[in-house]
Amino acid sequence: MGNNPISKKKIKVEELSEIEKLLYESYRKIDVDFTFNEVTTLKLKLTDDKFYFHTEFSFLLFFNNSIFTDNINQIYKNFNAKIESFINSQTTIKTNSNKFFNVLLIIDDEIETLNSGSRIDFDGLFTVAFERMEILIMLYIDVTNCHPNYVKEFMKQLF
Repeated sequence: MGNNPISKKKIKVEELSEIEKLLYESYRKIDVDFTFNEVTTLKLKLTDDKFYFHTEFSFLLFFNNSIFTDNINQIYKNFNAKIESFINSQTTIKTNSNKFFNVLLIIDDEIETLNSGSRIDFDGLFTVAFERMEILIMLYIDVTNCHPNYVKEFMKQLF
């Protein structure tokens, strides 16, 4: 995640691509910039995940330990704001009260951190993802290209 302090212009959400909108909603008010290559990679993953899971996603969580550790409160606020918007749209439409709030969770492979002896802390992610279980949330997890030991650590902490 590269920082680019020069790009502080006002963002028009309607002009963003789908992946940029999802990233904007997830990481607004957080001082994180994704590089062009990272956005392209995430766009490809989103396209693959939509095809693989046969669904459209309401929210995107891209898990990186340092981003979540440093910004858990704002990520939690962004997630709750999107859920509140989703709930309000469901109550005003009243056409499909069983509609799911589809969350795509893309796990960043941080196997080097794990191999160096540092602990990857998924607690912040679990707090955000599982806090609002009173609505119908479908959590789709993408661990594509993650090292098996990293996935094992994720599953161990999830369990």
